[in-house]
Parts: sequence; structure tokens; C-alpha cells
Amino acid sequence: MILRLPRQYGLNQSPDIFGMVLAIAESLEALAKMNSVGGAFERATRLFAAASVLREATSFVMTSAESRESDRDVAAIHAQLDETAFAAELAAGRAMTMEQAVAFALRD
Repeated sequence: MILRLPRQYGLNQSPDIFGMVLAIAESLEALAKMNSVGGAFERATRLFAAASVLREATSFVMTSAESRESDRDVAAIHAQLDETAFAAELAAGRAMTMEQAVAFALRD
């Protein structure tokens, strides 16, 4: 994911942007879980990947309990997809900008 926070969003001036980005990452993760339960495994993979990049870009790490839960969720999704499809969706999610990830999440 290409994250353009520092200049575009004034990251250096406002710590509030970190909270906004964390809220977006958590929302993407929640939508990924919902999509997984609904059988939309490709979409769930892409959303998890996009959320992961947002967390990495802002240094917001999950708690160990959250990390274990996320790892289980992603492993369950991975088991439903062949390796090529899973890798393609991970790459697509990681390549999205924050805006693209939000737009993707809002699509039906």
C-alpha cells in the first residue's frame, strides 16, 4: 500500500491523524472478518492486507491477543484460497492507497 500521510495529511503537525488511520485500519479489519464469514475470501484477504499496511505505516501494532486472532483469521482465509489467489489478493491490498482501500471497502 502506498501511504501518503506525512505531507498530504499533515502527519507531523497533528497526532490526531494517527487515531484516524488506526480507526480506518480497525474498520478494514472488521470488514475483512465480515467478508470472510460471508465467504468473500478474496475480498477479506485484500482488506486484511490493506489494514496491515496502515498499521505498519503508523507503527500501530496489535496487542498479542489481537495479533493471534488476526493470524487465525488470515490462516482460515488462506485455507480457502489457492496460493496464487491468496498471494494476488495480498499484493493488491498492500498496493492500495488509504483512499483506495476505503473506497474498496465501501463497494458492494
